[in-house]
Amino acid sequence: MEEASQPQPEPSKSWASLFAGKMGAEGGIEASNKPTAVISPFSPGPQLGDSPSRAGEGSVVPSGDQALGGFLRDYILKHTPAPIMPRGLTNRSNWCFVNAILQALLACPPLHNLLRSLGSDPTMLAAIGRVKAPMLDAMLKFVAEFNLLEPNMASSARGQKKEKNKSRRSDIVTGMGLEPSFVFNMLLGLETDTFKVVEGRQEDAEEFLTCLLNGLSDEMTEQIKLVEPESKDEEGENDGGEEGAGGEGDEEEDGWQEVGAKGKSCVTRRVAGTSLPATPIQALALGMCRSCVKVEGKDSSATLQPFYTLQLDIQDASIASVTDALLANFASEQLDGFVCGKTKQEVEATRSLSLEELPPVLILHLKRFVYDAATGGVQKVMKAVNFGVELEINKAMLSAECRSATTVRHRQYKLFSVVCHNGREATKGHYVTDVFHPGYSAWLHCDDGIVQPTAEELVLSPSASSTPYILFYRRCDTMAGGEKREM
Repeated sequence: MEEASQPQPEPSKSWASLFAGKMGAEGGIEASNKPTAVISPFSPGPQLGDSPSRAGEGSVVPSGDQALGGFLRDYILKHTPAPIMPRGLTNRSNWCFVNAILQALLACPPLHNLLRSLGSDPTMLAAIGRVKAPMLDAMLKFVAEFNLLEPNMASSARGQKKEKNKSRRSDIVTGMGLEPSFVFNMLLGLETDTFKVVEGRQEDAEEFLTCLLNGLSDEMTEQIKLVEPESKDEEGENDGGEEGAGGEGDEEEDGWQEVGAKGKSCVTRRVAGTSLPATPIQALALGMCRSCVKVEGKDSSATLQPFYTLQLDIQDASIASVTDALLANFASEQLDGFVCGKTKQEVEATRSLSLEELPPVLILHLKRFVYDAATGGVQKVMKAVNFGVELEINKAMLSAECRSATTVRHRQYKLFSVVCHNGREATKGHYVTDVFHPGYSAWLHCDDGIVQPTAEELVLSPSASSTPYILFYRRCDTMAGGEKREM
């Protein structure tokens, strides 16, 4: 990898900084209740102006690098499926958490199309080889190992889809097993031991997914900055929490005033870094939550918080389905001990969470690994949580702005992948993935090197020891006939 011969910037608060020579104290690793490193659901990425290698600032940027930045800045997501020949991913150690996530991402048409477009352009490939983008480079090489499915094979399999009682095993053709060494080696190149394989240590598939999405987006941001004119955030940013003692007086300077339909005002703040130019990864899977605190007799205070994976608590006995978990997550709650920033007096306050933006790809994380105060360790929540192929986001979960800007199809989603954790313990187990293959119009079960057909009923109701952990959904308005898709 070539590195620019110029002064290095301050340590970045992004996952791209994992590849730097050393990691700053703010690199993102914190104490956790899990036996693995904790990764924030969203990394704000490098800030505009952080990097000295900007066009027009005394540095020479290769034209290919500018072309890459322009491509990423202007890229429009392509949602049409391009079915690939399925391949198992071999595992010679305990990389199952990586294999499970890679199979899920391969089944995501807009991401596959993006990586395929970059990988098929020699100019883009050459630029990625020059710049410091190890995650993007590894993913391009990984996707290049898969061939598109021949049309006659796909049509033959689809012709059998209504014959429910016929075994489809002979209709599904898979390629030879592949070891995703490009991705493994990239992870081994991390300067921290976040995902270094240690025999007997349980890694978290959701943390790897979040790390990968954040890292890819950070690398893309660095390239977009080469062609995007530097601009200051006029909205004002503040990454403080809404409950902090930072005082309500400061919010006027760091946020902006909104007036609702009923004349109610609200001071809104955006988490630092979210006003950067959007990357294709952010356009694909980045959602936005609005956390609003209401104090009687005062203006409301709201914080916009982006996410890649929507974290859902499933511990409560009343939660039996994903819909229950969503409704509970977005229900209002009374805040105990809330102190007014001006008067320093304890006041009554409520907090409500709503969805501000619905991403084209919605990723739901069922929080199965929880801290047990009685044992001082981490336990796995084994309860069954019902979910379906179809998911409709209740309008009550949406913010007022989102509610007015979305149609029914914007709130409807279709399941395309499920990552499951097998085993009853939090400290050990095995990850597998079920994916919907659009070429075969069938569900496939991916267990490392083995890929075989499976029934939709088994996807939705796996065995007792195999618990759904991460659910991937596509928004119906991005799918041709998505709301009527027959599984």
